[in-house]
Amino acid sequence: MKYGKLKNGNVEYAGKVIRLDDGAMVVAPKEADLLAAHYLPVVDEKPTTDDAHYAAPTGWEERDGAIRRTYEVREKPPRPPRTFSTADVIEGLMKAGVWSQVRAFVESRGMLDMVLATKSFSEYDPNFTGPRDALKAELGWTDAQVEKLLARAVV
Repeated sequence: MKYGKLKNGNVEYAGKVIRLDDGAMVVAPKEADLLAAHYLPVVDEKPTTDDAHYAAPTGWEERDGAIRRTYEVREKPPRPPRTFSTADVIEGLMKAGVWSQVRAFVESRGMLDMVLATKSFSEYDPNFTGPRDALKAELGWTDAQVEKLLARAVV
């Protein structure tokens, strides 16, 4: 266990040599020496959080005979949208043997030129999300199958 003193909101850790109140120097101090010199145990227990939150350290405080790190539980920022390479998605669809079906679907909606001209696209683009969900249903694909194909095309 580490021992320290709280000074100006920060922990000053005990060194390998400390000075007692009476001026005596102690080399390699034991717990009793550290407590006699007014050092306290330093406790840093990060709170558990779920996947949507994280614990951010906010400072230190003396509490319950120890110096304890304080935390604030904060919400994680949203993950930025992934961007996919159109060429890699088409290649993946060809390898999966479904590009002809996807091409026919895209052509039937008058979007083939746009798909072929686009170098990359965001996962939240409505021109992608609507057709993706419709194709997923038409091909009978699961979310895992779609994700496996897209994971190879992330830019």
